[in-house]
Amino acid sequence: ISNGSEQIRRVREAFIRGKLTLFCGAGVSMSAGIPGWKVFLRHLLRDLFEQNRKSDEKEKGNLAEIYQEYFALSPIIVAQYLKNALGSDFLRTVRDALYTSQPTSSPLIDSICELCRPQREQRALHGIVNFNFDNLIEQNLEREKIKHHAIFKEGQRSSSTELPIHHVHGYLPRGIEPDPTVEIVFSEDTYHSKFIDPF
Repeated sequence: ISNGSEQIRRVREAFIRGKLTLFCGAGVSMSAGIPGWKVFLRHLLRDLFEQNRKSDEKEKGNLAEIYQEYFALSPIIVAQYLKNALGSDFLRTVRDALYTSQPTSSPLIDSICELCRPQREQRALHGIVNFNFDNLIEQNLEREKIKHHAIFKEGQRSSSTELPIHHVHGYLPRGIEPDPTVEIVFSEDTYHSKFIDPF
């Protein structure tokens, strides 16, 4: 491919044929207010400190920031520490931290939803591969009455009338108790266990 216009032409052609799959990363959720990785880990550290000591909100926030900055640990090490330390509260704490700012939508998510809408002369997207844990896209598709199906564990399938949304790193929808049988790819151990599984 020699230039951007050729890439756009090929993407447009795939979209018209119903063969386009979107791959959505952190930028999609962050556009609606989901925190970035560093802020997200700091929020989880603050929640962990809250469970283990009595102090005011400002002190807990400062402690989390000092922990991150002073020890200069890699985010992967911090994530593993949080997963181990939070134990059975891990999934619930991660889910609550995702939606702290009450995110709803963004122009980017609105555009994704518009691409998902079936048109008279062309099919909708082939599917979405979402690397985020949240269900912001699903909530907005529901609001727009666009049929879809979140796929986040083995054996799940969408029907021919539903747009499949594959959450390859796990799924923590807002307002729903996390499924303890579903792992999220949050730390190095989970990443490696998923990596060696061919399915």
